[in-house]
Amino acid sequence: MLASTCSSTCLRLRSAVVRTKVASSAMLAAAAAAAAATSSSHSQSHSRSHGHSRSFATYSPRSASPSLPVHRIAAAPRPSLSSHPLLTAAPALGRRSAHSIASSQNDQNSNNNQNHNHNQSNQSSQGSFRGAAAIALATVAVAGTMGLFAVVTAAEADIDSRRRKPRLVILGSGWAAVGVIKGLVPGEYDVTVVSPRSAFVFTPLLPSACVGSVESRSLVESMRKMCANAQAHFVQAGATDVDFGRKTVVCKDEHDQLFELPYDRLVVAVGAHNNTFNTPGVEKNCHFLKQVQDARDIRAKIMDNFEQAALPTTPVDEKRRLLHFLIVGGGPTGVEVAAEIADLVRDDLVHLFPELCQKYVSVSLVQSADHILNTYDESISLYAEKKFKMQNINVITRARVLQVNPTSVEYTERIDGKDVPKTLNYGMCVWSTGIKQVPLVETIATHLDKSQNHRRALVTDSRLRVIGAGGDMFAIGDCATMAMPHLLTNVKDVFSEADENNDGVISYEEFEHMCNRAVERYPQMEMHVRQLKKLFSQYDADDNRSLDLAEFGKFLADIDKQLKAFPATAQVASQQGKYIARQLNYLALQDRRTFLAQQEGGPASTATAASEKAAAEILHQTAKRQAATGIEGNAVAVAAVLPEGSRVVTTAQDQERLARQATALAYKRPYKDFEPFHYHHMGSLAYIGHEDAAIDFGGGITGSGTAAFFLWRGAYLSNSVTVRVRVAIALDWLKLALFGRDFSRF
Repeated sequence: MLASTCSSTCLRLRSAVVRTKVASSAMLAAAAAAAAATSSSHSQSHSRSHGHSRSFATYSPRSASPSLPVHRIAAAPRPSLSSHPLLTAAPALGRRSAHSIASSQNDQNSNNNQNHNHNQSNQSSQGSFRGAAAIALATVAVAGTMGLFAVVTAAEADIDSRRRKPRLVILGSGWAAVGVIKGLVPGEYDVTVVSPRSAFVFTPLLPSACVGSVESRSLVESMRKMCANAQAHFVQAGATDVDFGRKTVVCKDEHDQLFELPYDRLVVAVGAHNNTFNTPGVEKNCHFLKQVQDARDIRAKIMDNFEQAALPTTPVDEKRRLLHFLIVGGGPTGVEVAAEIADLVRDDLVHLFPELCQKYVSVSLVQSADHILNTYDESISLYAEKKFKMQNINVITRARVLQVNPTSVEYTERIDGKDVPKTLNYGMCVWSTGIKQVPLVETIATHLDKSQNHRRALVTDSRLRVIGAGGDMFAIGDCATMAMPHLLTNVKDVFSEADENNDGVISYEEFEHMCNRAVERYPQMEMHVRQLKKLFSQYDADDNRSLDLAEFGKFLADIDKQLKAFPATAQVASQQGKYIARQLNYLALQDRRTFLAQQEGGPASTATAASEKAAAEILHQTAKRQAATGIEGNAVAVAAVLPEGSRVVTTAQDQERLARQATALAYKRPYKDFEPFHYHHMGSLAYIGHEDAAIDFGGGITGSGTAAFFLWRGAYLSNSVTVRVRVAIALDWLKLALFGRDFSRF
């Protein structure tokens, strides 16, 4: 009863506001015209009246009406907006009022000019009186409109205050978590961000921070600051467990105090740890590169070794050991660390330690695969190895590390099909060989048991929902992986499903339908089934324009072999975070629509004016980025796509909001039909030293050289999360070009 009464009251108030705004527009227009005409007729005799004339002449019917938003709480039967009288009549009313009053004033001015010598003083007093009356009338109209709008806003706030916002908990502070935080519409959730790290780290440039190419402080941004901008609360603590029954997250702060956080929706973006493959001595003797402190430790260790090697009491063999920098892992991180150390020695340290750099310094990179950068195109791998050879970086491939001692590494190198044991002394060892689960992910997987069978990450569906968690828990970033199809294990069932007409073979049309359904369920397959006609012809061995069970089975076997999980990169994590933000925005829209429909006494699926108002507001950011850019034309054209009962607008400023509202209508589909996540590969980048970089865009499109180096820098600058980080990195690169690297110890 209370909700119904409140909704009816708000409806009447909003209708009154619309009428008052139109009336006030007309009155202000009339006042403006009257003041202009009156003052212009006496401009020579009264300078003060002339001043008022200049001031009020700038008003127009549109600018005079206050541009205050007016929303509707409840729907009411109305004609279509495309022909709504207010949409066209309101501006016309203002124009007609201004024109008629201006015409009458011109006639009066003509008569006054004929009798100017007789009643000049009388006209002056009348003009002053009319101007004062116009000002008073306009003031009353504006004040009335403002007062009514304040009442409506208060009523809206009262309704919204009784709606409990969904509680959203985000675990993590990396690329995936920040993507969610920045993409959420502020105010639609009670957001709590939990992470033991209080700053976001721009991880792609950590290798540069190891040698002073950029300052480590330039790579971090305060999580509290970003959370404040998103109206979220930040808690510096680590999540240790999730209670699915009570829907709470168990957290532990730095003082080992335990506390719980309730949630309605949970996003797990806790990242991953370095994978040591249980190799003895790695944790104790090696440096990792996941945090800013890791880069600082590596930077300090490099300088410590140089200073110790420069002592006159250090033996020659010890100098060689101290100045041998070993990197285990030939992926992008390992390659960039090796390249940055080589640049540091060649460009900067050679001027301060010339004898040491020329005689004793060496850099080695150990890789288990046949080539470094093995996830890139083979031409890129070969180019990088050639470039490293020119820089005197020793690349050891097909090698497996067995044990890491304090001063040496024991490994085997496959030569002529045999594993040959070898030992390599080192002064500093950096380990960058993949990732593994964090303890929280292991705990969650244990709770879900049968639903989670992956050793490295939480398994999700195509919408990034954790399988077995009930649909309100999402996992993104390095801690998650999408379920793999394993199509060959059910080849007969897949074949039967694809054979739509049950004729025992699969035509091209049936093959196309099957591939589209498979991509919908397993987005990882998208890149493998792009050229369907070529793919179909490849497996149609007998060229009869159909696939039998044997040919279809060979196709599935090859797909299973080629299919891989999304790489654990910042690019993937960032895209997943943005996708989850859009999904959460959509869910918040559904929650608000349900609540508003309940307040109106109708079913949750009822499309009302209040629902459309909520849609326009909740999808503000999504609309600007997506479909809103495709809506053109004036307010009438945009309003035509809206249902009856939506808000009427006549100003250009409201056209963008109308476009957002129209976009919101496209999201009126069931949650289960929300589009699956699709990864858009923007290219893989790696710095390989001496102002050279390698780029792999996929599909055989590659690049290298100086142009690729500047593209590498430009890509990293454009993907910085804040302007402060972007400017700080650019200034560091400018200082590097002017003054070289800063390698001081303090």
